[in-house]
Amino acid sequence: ATDTGHGAVLVLPPEFEIHALKNKISPAARTKFTDTQLSAFILQYRNISAAALAVERSLQWRKRYKFLNETNLKKFSNVAFIHGPRQTWSGGYQLVLRLRDAMDAVGMEGLDEVVAAVMTQAEQQWIALKNSHGAMRGRLVALVDCSGIDLTSFPISLVATTLVTLDANYPQLACEVHVINVWWLMRRALQILLEVVSSNTKGRVKIYQADFDGIEKLHEKFSPHILPRCIVGGKCHCHRCKTQAFAVRPSARALAGSWRGLTWQQMSGSQRRQYLRHLAVYSIALVVFYPMFYFRMTVHPVMATTLAMMRRWGFRRRFGAMLFVSLVLAGFTWQFV
Repeated sequence: ATDTGHGAVLVLPPEFEIHALKNKISPAARTKFTDTQLSAFILQYRNISAAALAVERSLQWRKRYKFLNETNLKKFSNVAFIHGPRQTWSGGYQLVLRLRDAMDAVGMEGLDEVVAAVMTQAEQQWIALKNSHGAMRGRLVALVDCSGIDLTSFPISLVATTLVTLDANYPQLACEVHVINVWWLMRRALQILLEVVSSNTKGRVKIYQADFDGIEKLHEKFSPHILPRCIVGGKCHCHRCKTQAFAVRPSARALAGSWRGLTWQQMSGSQRRQYLRHLAVYSIALVVFYPMFYFRMTVHPVMATTLAMMRRWGFRRRFGAMLFVSLVLAGFTWQFV
């Protein structure tokens, strides 16, 4: 996903598999989808029959779905947009989705319109997929910016609808999906949402936390000169980015969930609430699970050893020796566990 050519080339399936899929789908589907697009379904589902069913479902979805025209699409230019230059190894552009702006757009335009904007961008790139010497070219690298989003403001409906729709109708279009600036607790919610998509798609998603380590890992993956300026560290000078200000690296207090290392007086109201929730969850876990852990690590080994010795040596003759050994084991366990 960098401008130095990193990434694996997606090799198209053999011709006989594409012909086998064409024999299983309707004439309308054969007309609607190119061989490269049909190859994407085969690579996604790895089964001709399953791929044929997915192609027919996608055909019916496209017949009834209303994509946005260019005029309406411009309303969402700050929500979802295509960013260049092309990735050297995939031949496609970057699809940038900004969740904070998407939430604002949902309140103004509605959920369906925001999802339609993302689907329209994906459809335009889907049409551009092509076969280049047996490899699929034109695949997207998706960047999902979660700046300003925490668990209480996470747009679950928007993310879930977008994930399911893209996974079902645009297989293999996104070669990588990078979710950046993610709060640590929201990371768990994202991992749960990813269970609704195929394992093939799930394996292409990478999540970066909203801390300095996450930012550095993102910069290791991407050259700053191909990242849009709306993302921290982006230094792109394309026509779109020239008019935008550089995103400022957030301070420790601005990072979601970054109460660690701060005193109570330095924390903001949101960070204090996060800190108190953390203490509550930790205290409940300590009270509930520590007794079971202590019994499993301390009492259970002593009981198991004593009963085994009693069965082997007999209760009456060796009771004193077994009691002594059990006490020694209990003492050592108490000291070292």
